[in-house]
Amino acid sequence: ANPGSVALMRIGGGEMAGSSIVIGNHLGSAIKLGDAYSENLTMNGSVAAAKQTLNFKAWVKGDSAASTIDTGEFSSTVNFTISYL
Repeated sequence: ANPGSVALMRIGGGEMAGSSIVIGNHLGSAIKLGDAYSENLTMNGSVAAAKQTLNFKAWVKGDSAASTIDTGEFSSTVNFTISYL
């Protein structure tokens, strides 16, 4: 897998060779896994009843060392911590 990316997994089990899932900010810049990332919440609605939204993107990227990239269905789970300071 690419450093800082999540290895893709086939839905039926086993690794989907040659590619990774990259998580990025709303502008499309990759966020390295394990690094702290800070972004303001988007407020939708009035302050009293506002819905707070975190905006992220995810995309599939071929591994830099892979000679071939498998295709097919994939899934991945990401856990993260939110700190309100």
